[in-house]
Amino acid sequence: MIEEYVTKDRVKVGLKAKDWRDLVDQVGEIMVAAGDVQPSYIPAMKQVIEEMGPYSVIAPGVVLLHARPEEGVNRICLALATIEEGINFGSKNDPVHLAVGLGALDHSGHVGILRELAAFLQDKERVAQLIEAESEDELLAILYGQKEGGNGHTK
Repeated sequence: MIEEYVTKDRVKVGLKAKDWRDLVDQVGEIMVAAGDVQPSYIPAMKQVIEEMGPYSVIAPGVVLLHARPEEGVNRICLALATIEEGINFGSKNDPVHLAVGLGALDHSGHVGILRELAAFLQDKERVAQLIEAESEDELLAILYGQKEGGNGHTK
């Protein structure tokens, strides 16, 4: 299912962000450029963090950026970005090196993709490989399970 939503135009390796707000802007721009969300979704994602705190840092080094469906989601979507220098959100799971942008059309339609994402994020070795990916193609190969750990060979 992840392959359906995360395509090369929805990933970026080595973002340089000065703080969490800049990171949200950059991940949001990936989502806007793909046509997945409206520009209004970007400040809405920031507002979630400002109001709810750093709970969106869902695992060590991983943040899930999202807002309410009515804030400008065009279709269910995911965007992934690695961050060159870790970004702090004020969470025990800081610094963040992997950002996942999520857009949902309603409050339940994205549950399947979140379940798959959660299962992936429990594999600490693959998450580390994602963070260390040197290109968008490499990141996608790891995400899709086509790259074996550390040896550079694909399945």
